[in-house]
Amino acid sequence: MSNYVNRQPPENNHQAGSPLPEFFTLLAAVTLMLLALLLILSQAVNYFGQHVPFSWEQPFALKWSEQRQATPAQRKVEQLTERLLQQDPLPDPISITVTVLDNAEPNAFAGLGGEIVIHRGLLEALPNENALALVLAHEIAHVRQRHVVKTLTKAVGVGAILAALGDGAGMVFQSTTEMSRLAFSREDEAQADELAVRMLQRYYGHTEGAAALFEVLTSSTPQWLSSHPASGVRRQGIMAHSATGTVTPLAADYLNFTIDAQ
Repeated sequence: MSNYVNRQPPENNHQAGSPLPEFFTLLAAVTLMLLALLLILSQAVNYFGQHVPFSWEQPFALKWSEQRQATPAQRKVEQLTERLLQQDPLPDPISITVTVLDNAEPNAFAGLGGEIVIHRGLLEALPNENALALVLAHEIAHVRQRHVVKTLTKAVGVGAILAALGDGAGMVFQSTTEMSRLAFSREDEAQADELAVRMLQRYYGHTEGAAALFEVLTSSTPQWLSSHPASGVRRQGIMAHSATGTVTPLAADYLNFTIDAQ
């Protein structure tokens, strides 16, 4: 005969009170752990992104330069880029390749491997060369500070964590990282603005006419604003610098997209 007896559990065998406080305490603890993990990841990514050899970027570049056309506009933008870089040369081995694309969207961006792309639509919308110089100097700063590769490594790292956490925890983690990603973006943009203004002051001796870029972009709502938020603070920051000087007109060749005869 068995010595074990199947006893019935006593009545009211549960903890008094609602389980919700414990649930929210646990949820808060998990959220804090995820935020701490995000902070550690961000710091690691920032360090890694700044120390990735530039040569590692180039195999992953999208090779926009292969679409360059021998036009007066391409030549003029290249010459302005070279003159700006003479004021503040890039550290070895970082280099810049600028490409003017025949695209009506007013846009400009920096990519891996030091590629900078300027759309025809942006050149047509700009009021003067100073505003174009601000765009170029801003994108040069992104390349100089390795913002592109830092953003890429951060996206890869966050994606890896989301995959490891699974759907449920991943959704919580994703919601807690949105504001952090925006903060990092603002930090990069502020740094690029600061370096761009410094470059313009060295080249022109002032920033007159450069802030007109934001008026043009705000009215045309191009893609450039989606990746380069043009807040009033940024505009005021540029206008706060020395703004006394002669504005340089945009030469006709900047708007000449006819391919040179071979």
